[in-house]
Amino acid sequence: GTDSTKKKKQAKLKRVVAKAKKQAKKEEEEAKGSANFAALHLLHDPQGFAEKLFSRTQGNTHHKFETKVMIIAVVSRIIGTHQLQVLNFYPYIQKYLQPHQRDSTKLLAIAVQAVHEMVPPDAIEPLLRQVVNQFVHDKARPEVVAVGIQTVREICTRNPLVITQELLQDLTGARPSQTPRAADVCAALPDATRS
Repeated sequence: GTDSTKKKKQAKLKRVVAKAKKQAKKEEEEAKGSANFAALHLLHDPQGFAEKLFSRTQGNTHHKFETKVMIIAVVSRIIGTHQLQVLNFYPYIQKYLQPHQRDSTKLLAIAVQAVHEMVPPDAIEPLLRQVVNQFVHDKARPEVVAVGIQTVREICTRNPLVITQELLQDLTGARPSQTPRAADVCAALPDATRS
């Protein structure tokens, strides 16, 4: 009798240890994604820091393009992480959102990263309109349209109030026949705006 209870206890202990290891591994993997930006969470005055860093980018014309992109990427990450309102950021990045622009997909990702539900929709609406006008039109290549619609979907997911009924109708009635990916994203747009 004692051997069987001892074996049962050992087996139970092994299961508990395995479960704890599995849970620790899962938590470690989740933490890896935010570990790279842990310093952003520890900023003393994120609003002031973001505004100061952004104003240096705006005022200084001596920075190379790559440097500006890196700085606005940091500002965007801070805005998104702390849900800040740096309203002049959106018109600034809007001028760089064009398909022929170097690193255009990176700039689109930076723009999406800075969008959150605390930003007033009227501050983001011109940015969204710029993406639609520049990336989602009949003469654009299919992959450009797909990237543009995906960006619109991400922006609408982060701030559902930004899309107007007119813009939604334009996009859902837009060119779904160009690529299957664009059609899938167009089909997902209404779902993103409802949530």
